[in-house]
Amino acid sequence: MRKQAYTPQKATTQLMAVIAKGVNENRRLSDIDDAIRTVVNSYVGLNRRERARLFRNASENARRVKARGINELASRTAYDSFMSTSRKVMATSDTRNKMVTLSSDMADFENEKGYEPIFFACSYHSNCSCGHENFQGKIYVDRFWRMKVRGTDYYRVLSYIKNRNIQTVQSVVKAPIWLTTRPYCRHYFVPVPTADVLGSSPKKILHDCNAYHYTPDYYTNDEYFRIRSDVYTELNQIVPSPEFKTMIERSRHRRH
Repeated sequence: MRKQAYTPQKATTQLMAVIAKGVNENRRLSDIDDAIRTVVNSYVGLNRRERARLFRNASENARRVKARGINELASRTAYDSFMSTSRKVMATSDTRNKMVTLSSDMADFENEKGYEPIFFACSYHSNCSCGHENFQGKIYVDRFWRMKVRGTDYYRVLSYIKNRNIQTVQSVVKAPIWLTTRPYCRHYFVPVPTADVLGSSPKKILHDCNAYHYTPDYYTNDEYFRIRSDVYTELNQIVPSPEFKTMIERSRHRRH
């Protein structure tokens, strides 16, 4: 199977389809597991733990469907099991990739500016969860900034940090805040030139960095049923089933 980008909807659809097809063709569980593993291994950007999580959930569902019949897949419980696991894998992968991206951004910044960044802007999201509302859209500083600043800039930076009570990046990425590192957190850090921080407002910096986001509510009920309808529509094309059609109709009905 060719390598492919990972999304929760794609993983849910493909893994449920593998099970539906395998059970419909009366294949052995070991053959279905092999097919599940092939799909899981085709996703780009997942680590071994994330792949194992996807495989384990799909394999457990395959055993239930094999024992009770293909209709077992046509339920909210089964669908939520696949989608929830797929979204959790996406969340952990995104968190890990954000750290890789930040490291890459810092390296690019140093190559372009000729010095290591000490200030970072945290993105702003209009529909942020209440736990991070008071931490988003702000400027943060590297805990080791004193080792990176020289000359007259030292006292200007010190004054800026003290007068505005700037927190360190290292203090907010860990417990109890988990800014950018908590699963499903969409926030990210952007390295910012010292001169820009000292001479501009955080809001202007965020706009200049394209890190100020007005977004609709995340994963609304309408979105949930739209995706569920799409998943079962694809499943019904692979393995036609009255129960799959029922799930499609229920999903469409709940959206209106």
